[in-house]
Amino acid sequence: MMKIKRLITFFLLVFYLTSNANAAPIDQALKAYKQKEYHKAASVLLKSDTNFDNLSAVNKLKSAIIFWNNAKLNREIGLKAIKTQKIFLESLLTEQEKDKSLFIHLYLSEILIHVNQLELAKKQIAIFLSTQNDAVDPNYNNLANLYLAWIHLKKGDINKFESISQGIKGRHLITDLAIDFIKQREGLQSNISDEIYSDISKNFIVGNISLTSRSGNYALGLLVERNSLSSARAIYNRLPLQAPSHIEEISSIKIINFYESTLPLTLESFFSAFAKHLFESIAKDPKLGDMATFYLSEISIYENNKTTAKAFTKKVKALRRLPKTLNPLKEIRSSTHGFLNGKHTRAYQVWGEAVDNDKNDPVLISDAILMCMTVNGNCPTLVQQAQLAAENSRSKRFESLSTNVGRYFLSKSLNEKALRLMEVALDRSDMNSLLANDPILLLNLAEAYRVNKKYSKSLQVYFSLGQNFPVMRQIQDAVQGEYLFQQRSSGQSNVF
Repeated sequence: MMKIKRLITFFLLVFYLTSNANAAPIDQALKAYKQKEYHKAASVLLKSDTNFDNLSAVNKLKSAIIFWNNAKLNREIGLKAIKTQKIFLESLLTEQEKDKSLFIHLYLSEILIHVNQLELAKKQIAIFLSTQNDAVDPNYNNLANLYLAWIHLKKGDINKFESISQGIKGRHLITDLAIDFIKQREGLQSNISDEIYSDISKNFIVGNISLTSRSGNYALGLLVERNSLSSARAIYNRLPLQAPSHIEEISSIKIINFYESTLPLTLESFFSAFAKHLFESIAKDPKLGDMATFYLSEISIYENNKTTAKAFTKKVKALRRLPKTLNPLKEIRSSTHGFLNGKHTRAYQVWGEAVDNDKNDPVLISDAILMCMTVNGNCPTLVQQAQLAAENSRSKRFESLSTNVGRYFLSKSLNEKALRLMEVALDRSDMNSLLANDPILLLNLAEAYRVNKKYSKSLQVYFSLGQNFPVMRQIQDAVQGEYLFQQRSSGQSNVF
């Protein structure tokens, strides 16, 4: 009997220690998350030895929420990165110096393809291919030709894409990864082969080959598509998020850093996939299943997923066990799924009622504006009403509302209005740290300063954000470059 008691005590002790070992990184992550350090929170979890599938439902939920908030933030960073990199690289093109950049043409062409300016991209690729020299790595030549194939794919000519991409000579793993990555970006099945998958594992996960931001970007995106989250996690943990994709030394005093502008969007896919996996694993939990389903529906909205819209329209309405912060949003979210399913009139009606709610509840107004923007609805009338509510209050409860109305104005290039709303949203109670504010607010505030030519203030916010979010480095560099170019153009002296 004594032996049995000792055995039971032993197993209870092992269980306790194991549970605490799993709880420790989650507690650390939650502490960072509450301090708005989303990247640190996710990294603590991903770099620990935590097996997420073995966690309790509540710890799965906590982890999933951290990952999902990282996904939403990286989505915003990605959109800003492409925009600011494009402006910076285009400004470099206008320089009339003898020591012009060669790689600017390649990196700009990639961004131009992303924003669908295909003929301009084609011209940049032609310049790059015509001005190469023996010192240029042939892999860049392969990428340039692959981008020409990508343009054909964008125009709907899949056969031409396959013909050019498969005909590239001297192919290397990075070229094969790029081909599949492009297919993935264009919504095609990349069909990543077992051979390439093995190469990724051998070279980048268990091997000693350093992971560049480009190879890491490609590998991470393809592993997420394959739903190989364990391997994707290993890649993420080795990714040099701050590192340039290429450094071009034009002279002893002129060095240009080029970045993977799509890396933040790949991070969005990674974090979203991880969050989705965890939410799905607890969707039937009797206590937390409704919350998990609510977040799954939100992921579906952000993905503009019309396939799941009909099911979520009904599911969200039926949710019962939601916290007080989420429960009032059910009708807004349900109607947003309806919008994706073609029920536009009902969605506008529900969004309108939320904006004009009896209690002037800023949470409802903010969510209605956010949902309308997310699914590309026609929001001007709603925003006009919401703007009045936002500008007539300085309460912290209105922070999200002011942020979302400001984001809408930014998207419409109403820059002065956007900046005014962003500054209204800013919480100045903690005078020691900008970072006490929500990162999405700060990111858009920095953008609002930039587009209003307030570069010093913009860079102040970007540098602060960069402390917590290393992938922000490419935006910082681009905005600083734009600032210096603007100063030279106006005859001012440089301050950097």
